[in-house]
Amino acid sequence: MGAENVPANMEVNYYKWKSWIAALREGDDSVAAKLNRAADELKKNLDVQTEGKWGVEEGPVAFQARYTSYLTQEITALNAMAANVREFAKALDKAVKDLEAGDEDAQAT
Repeated sequence: MGAENVPANMEVNYYKWKSWIAALREGDDSVAAKLNRAADELKKNLDVQTEGKWGVEEGPVAFQARYTSYLTQEITALNAMAANVREFAKALDKAVKDLEAGDEDAQAT
């Protein structure tokens, strides 16, 4: 079973979806991997937001608190985006497999 079972009117979508799956989640250059790497880089930045960097004066300490909060939120958001990308790719992969299997309902799904 494979592409030969894909309805003719779905071939363009089928091949487009397969390329999206690869771009979204496969390899070090995928969207999901890039999002996780960005989160990792921000985590490294977060780890160096210390008293040694900012001192103990009220203004810089207040900024440090806001900045570390911002970094933490961005790390969480980037990791969530990566997870969402993987879930979307998983759903696309299921649709592709259903099309390959000749599932008549897959086209509507």
